[in-house]
Amino acid sequence: MDFSGQRLVDADFSGRTFDGPVSFQRAEFVGDVSFAGARFTGPVGFGRARFRGRADFTGAEFAAEAWFGRGTETWWEDDERWETDLVPPPWDEALDGPDPDWPVAVLVEDYQDWQEGGDGTVFAGDVTFAGARFAGPAWFYNARFGGAVSFAGAALGGRFHLDHPAADLTGAHWTGDGTAVFPLGWTAPGTGGEVVRDPAADLGSDRPELRQPIVTALCALLRSPSLTEEGRRDTQRLLADRLRRWPGLIVNLCAATLVDLDLSGCSAEYADFSGAQFHGTTRFAGSALRRASFSLDGPRGHATFLGEAVFDAEPPQYAVFRCGRP
Repeated sequence: MDFSGQRLVDADFSGRTFDGPVSFQRAEFVGDVSFAGARFTGPVGFGRARFRGRADFTGAEFAAEAWFGRGTETWWEDDERWETDLVPPPWDEALDGPDPDWPVAVLVEDYQDWQEGGDGTVFAGDVTFAGARFAGPAWFYNARFGGAVSFAGAALGGRFHLDHPAADLTGAHWTGDGTAVFPLGWTAPGTGGEVVRDPAADLGSDRPELRQPIVTALCALLRSPSLTEEGRRDTQRLLADRLRRWPGLIVNLCAATLVDLDLSGCSAEYADFSGAQFHGTTRFAGSALRRASFSLDGPRGHATFLGEAVFDAEPPQYAVFRCGRP
């Protein structure tokens, strides 16, 4: 069953059974949508789907893979298409923005990397998987969440990847084999165990091994397209404070929207701002970024400065400065 690329308005799939593979790749859901109590007997893909309103998956059952990740076709490394000029389709863009050069990404078997272009499923509003049952892998890597996210009471039976820092997993259980990635602040003690809060998640100063996960979580919030301006500013201040105290970290702000970002005096091993949009005044004075990228490939996937920018050294070559280069 194939709903790929369709525009679905106020869709209600409550209680529906989907037999065999089903694809909602690149579908656009306008208004609120319900999959409450739906059953998927085969693999289902929501890669690059857009949920513009609330999404309800309460009590849904997934018998096989549930894919909410990047959502691209598989190319092998020796595929001749790698040698051609790849033209991005209209859904391959940074934050639904206007950049026509945002690069095409493809999946090579189970390999996926955010550097290769864009998001997975985007949920602009609240989404709930409360009480949902995942018998197979549940993959939310590169998904974006703009509202509340709930997996309360969900049963996770396979590989699981969810790193959104504000997700609620109260009462969820993971019984899967292999690897699982949970949001910062949550952990599964072992196979068959309840997913519980980690009370030491914010102790990066005392536990250096938590510093990178904390910075990764803050960056994930800043990449959320629907974070309020107040929340964005608060998160930026938290990130900058840690980068002034904790050396040697990786900062992933690829395609983030940033408002009056002040990274003066901050340090990082590597910082990626490709595809980012900088609003207001941006400050890098006194920063020590050992490596930094403001584009993906020359002018492709470039960062855009929409206001004043302050640098100690030469500004990045491929970034676009709407108010003129500093």
